[in-house]
Amino acid sequence: MFPYSFARRERRASLFRLIGRWTAAASLTVSAAANAGIAPDLPSGAVLSLEQAQTLAVARSRQIAGQDAAIDASRDMAVAAGQRPDPVLRLGIDNLPVDGADRGSLTSDFMTMRRVGVMQEITGSDKLALRARRYEVEAQKNLAQKETLTAAVERDTAIAWLDLYYAEAEAAAIKAQR
Repeated sequence: MFPYSFARRERRASLFRLIGRWTAAASLTVSAAANAGIAPDLPSGAVLSLEQAQTLAVARSRQIAGQDAAIDASRDMAVAAGQRPDPVLRLGIDNLPVDGADRGSLTSDFMTMRRVGVMQEITGSDKLALRARRYEVEAQKNLAQKETLTAAVERDTAIAWLDLYYAEAEAAAIKAQR
């Protein structure tokens, strides 16, 4: 059991590292685009502050938008799970003749039966409340994951911003020394 759980934990850690690299690369791209005047909400040649870079990265993150959609879906499912199911109308025809003189007739053959019915599933109120609670807890879990993801995006953006800042400072120092 130990090697399995260790391998699983290692795979998750490598996945999170990969996501962090993608986020950092996206943050650097946003920063470079803003510095080049490509970002529409910044003037040409503007330098992004750390807070601006983090705000842009969070606003443009598709993962955070996906978490918002998951939160909304869980809350909608909680509302639906707390209500009684809709009644179902059932229609049926048995022993309909398909050949002979009475083919396709609902009234000619004495064996043809028509069925019409309404079916309603009766679910206990405690079961409905527990189902709704389950989806509410799932929405809270998705909200916590969103907050964690937002913090990770801000952290990775800060790391990328600091890397860019120190690289520019190093280049300026080298240029000043030449």
